[in-house]
Amino acid sequence: YGAVLVLLFLGLIWGPLFFFSLVTETGSLNPATSMSIEVSLEGFQPLFTARQLNISNMTDSEYHQLVDKYKDDTAQFASIYRIDNFQNVCISNQPASIWVISPPAREQLVAKVQASFQSNGSLNLLSSWTISRTPISTAAQIHLSGQRSVVLSNETLRQLYCTLNHTDSNCSGISTVMVKNLFPYYIRAPNTGESKGILKENVGCILSLSSSNFSGSSEWWTLEEVNGTDPAAAGIKLWVYSDRVAPGIFGSIVSIGIVALYATYVLGIGKIIHSYAEGLTFSLIFDEILCPDVLWQLLEDIYLVRSGRKFDLEEILVGRLFAVIRSPESIIQLTEVEKPKRD
Repeated sequence: YGAVLVLLFLGLIWGPLFFFSLVTETGSLNPATSMSIEVSLEGFQPLFTARQLNISNMTDSEYHQLVDKYKDDTAQFASIYRIDNFQNVCISNQPASIWVISPPAREQLVAKVQASFQSNGSLNLLSSWTISRTPISTAAQIHLSGQRSVVLSNETLRQLYCTLNHTDSNCSGISTVMVKNLFPYYIRAPNTGESKGILKENVGCILSLSSSNFSGSSEWWTLEEVNGTDPAAAGIKLWVYSDRVAPGIFGSIVSIGIVALYATYVLGIGKIIHSYAEGLTFSLIFDEILCPDVLWQLLEDIYLVRSGRKFDLEEILVGRLFAVIRSPESIIQLTEVEKPKRD
């Protein structure tokens, strides 16, 4: 029985984890079908909005380079991140629309940026992305969103001010804004929840402001990747890692997460044990009686005196029976099997 109990104990502990891992690894692919990004200054209209140009799968050579890069940091990298879960998304560096901002709001933005870099203040640049997928299961969201906030350095604030106010004599030769770590290079698309970066690699970008005429009535921002791997590429290269979707009802179970799965598992086992043991403390002392002859004789005596209508004597015997039943120690003493005497 000891080996069986050990195996049962291990099954209770590792069962949910094994089930969770097996279902997530053998699920169906849920690739991204579209992706859009947005860059905005905190409290103002978005500066840049664009969608993907194309989406392609990761090649074997790209995957081998990725594994070689992170093999020292993650010993089981190849087993955790599989090649068919990665997609290369090329985002257009041209905006989907012009920069829509009113003249008073533009003046307020310029004044805020100027005050921030002159007083060494802080201003956040927000980058966000939205990933869309084909609905193949109710356990997976169709649209996923993620966001990152970058605190602009004093030099970046100066570049932004000069780009917005190019007529300032102190801004000669400055027409672009370089922002480090604007987007995560590898973005995870879970089945549910918020999309976040993985593998701690980021993409820096250069923001440029263009206008249709000298008056600047129509302006738009363009975005270029810093040190892009392909200089001829007309876009920003990002990688999306999509989690697999568990089939059928297992998808709903996995979507609650491993912690909630363990909690449900423990509560379910506890409920079963409680229902089994409920009332056991009250019935155990009677189920395990060794020799009930004394109690049986007492019950026969009660029945006998009742038949003889000797109710006073019946009351005494019933009181004695209740006293015995209410004391487990008395039951054990009265129902013990007498040990044979040695000569």
